[in-house]
Amino acid sequence: MKKTLPGLLFFLVFTAVTSQAQVTTTAVPFLQIAPDSRSSGFGEGGVAMAGKDPNTIFWNPAALYRIQEIKASITHSNWLPQLTGDLFYDYLALVYPLGPDLGSLGGHITFLNLGENVQTSASGKELGRFVSWEMAVGVSYGVPLDEDWSIGTGGRFIYSRLSPVAVENEKGRGVASGFGVDLAFEYHPSKFILGLPYPSIFEGSTDSWFSFYELADLSNRFRWGTNISNIGPKMTYIDDAQADPLPTKFRTGIAYRLIDDEYYYLDSYVEMAKLLVSNQDSLTKYPVYKAVYKAWYKDGFVNELNKANLMMGAEFVYDNYVSLRAGFFYEDKDAGNRKFMTYGAGILYSFLNVDFSYISAFEEAHPLAGTVRVTLGLNVTSVLE
Repeated sequence: MKKTLPGLLFFLVFTAVTSQAQVTTTAVPFLQIAPDSRSSGFGEGGVAMAGKDPNTIFWNPAALYRIQEIKASITHSNWLPQLTGDLFYDYLALVYPLGPDLGSLGGHITFLNLGENVQTSASGKELGRFVSWEMAVGVSYGVPLDEDWSIGTGGRFIYSRLSPVAVENEKGRGVASGFGVDLAFEYHPSKFILGLPYPSIFEGSTDSWFSFYELADLSNRFRWGTNISNIGPKMTYIDDAQADPLPTKFRTGIAYRLIDDEYYYLDSYVEMAKLLVSNQDSLTKYPVYKAVYKAWYKDGFVNELNKANLMMGAEFVYDNYVSLRAGFFYEDKDAGNRKFMTYGAGILYSFLNVDFSYISAFEEAHPLAGTVRVTLGLNVTSVLE
């Protein structure tokens, strides 16, 4: 893609586009892109569905302990195919287990190519050409606390190269770097009976005042995950007065195994995700911790809650060989108005797995419509044995 936009105007264009129609502007919005075909296939969520592959690093590092084999994966996607043909996104991840009780380590590299740009003067004269890109490199760690709880954390170095050249009347270039931190947990009860209390005294019981009607045994079938990602200082391209915050995001969701057969299973989930930045004014007025706090009440709690994304979906797996996925992504009309279905499939053969996903937007001209992701996974432990 070639832009003949003077100065750093292209920076605003790319930020608006790659932030996927989010109302609030943040720096490095590429950190919000779902990195894998599996999660993209069932609705672009995964905080409670993580723990099967290295992309767990992105969704919920607290679930990394579940991976007890050396695994690697790489994802490639032509990004925003409706707008341009030369943006692409790559994500490489690796997990190394330390032991069932010690948890697992993970590492990742994220890269977004923003294409070729043309710098021009105010009069329209071409001053030069350059390629814009952004990347992040990080490590994560997840460990179980007991049979029911696990915690995880991660950190990443972020580098954004929007424009390597100085701009007239500005103090700096379109280049910035920073770091972000993740904090996560997962609840996966080994014994969890859902029930309703009733007075046992009427049945003549003297052991306790209350007993329970058993509604469902959720043991080892229910999970609740929460992750706050990209906590860190603002990114400064020009000067401190124009710094933008990281896309600090809160995710929470539950997953439940609807069917658990010897040869196949069906998992489902519901998830909510919200940017923890209250509004454009807060980006310059408040430090990170205040912006995170104000993000829940600045425009009223109900209105802030309406700004959250909702995702839901399901994954059917047969004999750990073939996977079929579908999901739905919803965003309020006043918060970006993204609504689309996602579909996916995966095949596991020996030490290799391949996953595909496709976004079907309700609007034909939507920038994300037709987005295809391909993820290649490798079980390194199986190869070495």
